[in-house]
Amino acid sequence: MLFYSYFATKIGNKIEIELKNDLVIRGILLSVDTFLNFKLTDIEKIDAKRGWEMGLGDLKTCSIRGSCVKFARIGYEIDDLKRLEEASRYRAGKSFK
Repeated sequence: MLFYSYFATKIGNKIEIELKNDLVIRGILLSVDTFLNFKLTDIEKIDAKRGWEMGLGDLKTCSIRGSCVKFARIGYEIDDLKRLEEASRYRAGKSFK
């Protein structure tokens, strides 16, 4: 739930998602659920030769299954990063007690 709450605060921001098959999709985050399934709109670019070959060139909106995601990059602010680090430390310390 930690990462879900982080991404839920980033709805409406640009995000770059790299899939396990090395396909990189950039767009605006529309929604995210607890399984980290993402829904993007305004897809700008898909990096990977086979992405265009698979017919993904004119994609406007897409849903990405969370189990296929390798990385999710989003523009971050220092305050958000500090809060995320503190929350992960708190949860890690809580699990060891």
